[in-house]
Amino acid sequence: MNTSRVAIVAKTLLGKILSIIGYIGGVFSLILVIWSLADLTSDEDAILVLVVFLIFLALCVFFVIKGLQIKRRIRLFKQYVALISGQQMTSLENIAASTNQTVDFVSNELQKMIKSKFFARATIDTVSNEIVIDGIKPKPQQIQTELEEYVCPGCEATGYKPKGSTSDCDYCGSPV
Repeated sequence: MNTSRVAIVAKTLLGKILSIIGYIGGVFSLILVIWSLADLTSDEDAILVLVVFLIFLALCVFFVIKGLQIKRRIRLFKQYVALISGQQMTSLENIAASTNQTVDFVSNELQKMIKSKFFARATIDTVSNEIVIDGIKPKPQQIQTELEEYVCPGCEATGYKPKGSTSDCDYCGSPV
């Protein structure tokens, strides 16, 4: 399995696990604090239970927020892949306009995705302000005559490969 697909699956799983731990932990701690406060007789014990509850609840909220951030980044990745592969949109300005985000936001998110290995063999060209996959910028003129379109089984991106040949996905490296 290629590194991009492994990274996406691992991050998706991590996001779900963190969210589940956060939600279940929050509900469980609420039940425990209610149960504990009913049996306590001194104010000092009640304050201690509440402090421990608040610390545990803050940890649960942190888990939920991190899980939601990961899920959002996966959604953004799929949206960016659709624009980059399907519409051959490599300009960060065009991607930002299509997603109603700022260019800085798109650039930062793409850098985080590249660092997290969501995109295999991708870089951001700061001179032309474009994302470059595998060092090659797509050329639509060649696509129409020599190449055929494919849909990647790993990241669902569309791309182009030489007709009748097998290749690796330009975006995640999965065999197509």
